[in-house]
Amino acid sequence: MTLNRILVIAAIGILGAVVGAAAQGSGKKKKKDDEWNRDPAPEISYPWQKVGAKAGCKGVEENKWCEYAPYSIDENYLFTHTHEQQNRGDKEDIREVLKSRGFAKQDWSRMLVIKNQGGKVLDNNFLHLNDIFDGQVSPNDFPVKVFLKETWKGNCVEGGGVTWCQGVRSSLYEACDGKGVGDSCSYESLKWEKKQLEGVLDYKFEGKCAETNDGLSWCKLPSVGEQQIEACLGKPAGKSCQYNPTGEPKGMYKGLCLGMNGALQCKAVKAAAINACQDKARGGECWIPGTPAKKGKCGFGDAAFQCLTGKPSGSGWPAPAPAPAGGKPAGGGSCSGLDKDVKSMKGLLGKIAEKMGVAEPEKPAARRRRRGSRRRKSA
Repeated sequence: MTLNRILVIAAIGILGAVVGAAAQGSGKKKKKDDEWNRDPAPEISYPWQKVGAKAGCKGVEENKWCEYAPYSIDENYLFTHTHEQQNRGDKEDIREVLKSRGFAKQDWSRMLVIKNQGGKVLDNNFLHLNDIFDGQVSPNDFPVKVFLKETWKGNCVEGGGVTWCQGVRSSLYEACDGKGVGDSCSYESLKWEKKQLEGVLDYKFEGKCAETNDGLSWCKLPSVGEQQIEACLGKPAGKSCQYNPTGEPKGMYKGLCLGMNGALQCKAVKAAAINACQDKARGGECWIPGTPAKKGKCGFGDAAFQCLTGKPSGSGWPAPAPAPAGGKPAGGGSCSGLDKDVKSMKGLLGKIAEKMGVAEPEKPAARRRRRGSRRRKSA
């Protein structure tokens, strides 16, 4: 092998190593970009990622502060907003869309979760900039997905060997943040809802700060109807909802957001009746805790699959009408009236046919034998 050939082979090897290193470096840079666009969920834990009251107290000691989401963030998906929509003008600016959906500017950070196209959770502060692209958010983050951030806050309690988060809706908890018992309370998006319902429902949507038995301060609205509307605030129709009119453990209701009286309200039943049928089939035996406990069967009632303890009210089909007295047809008492109508109609048709020259000759009426008469014998 000549010296020149050896040098050529060595040069090719060095060139290949350089190209490989460059490609590897490019791959690392792309990986870093992908990591920047995606939410590192294992490293950052948001309260709304803890789904369920039990999850809210996982790794938390009893009587310690807790927060959880009743539903996954995907169940509270609201809408997707594209960069093209953002560029069409003020009416399609994402901030105007949020206002039209009932979210007041003061509540954007508290009530919303916004993810970029890679699934990374964005800092909602970009919504408050004159130009939303003046900060960390760029057109490359679009389309973005908007979700309702719905959580409950409270304290971890233990019972029956199970620890869960006993709390109140975060929106109502924060409405009394820094206030005392008896102070008036509400929040901006709820006030906006009041304006939308003026002339339809006479609700003020203004409550009084109260305390639960666990010492949690929360905004207790004056009527159940107002609490039902607040539980569905910002949600589309048909979404799951829950509320607690008393703030106490046994006061929870669960259901669906349905349109009633011109507003979206939480049509719900006692949570205990729903919980009693979790992971059970229709018709399965169930028990609702209490003193005494109530036994029932799992089935559909109102807006939920729940434990039904009473007898069914009926099949839902109208009962058949009772037969007329004496077995005679309704309306006439006999068929004689119908016979007369038929004969009258035949007579009228016969006269019309005769005038038109198409009448058939009448057949001679058959002679009827008298009762008891005998036939003459032929000769």
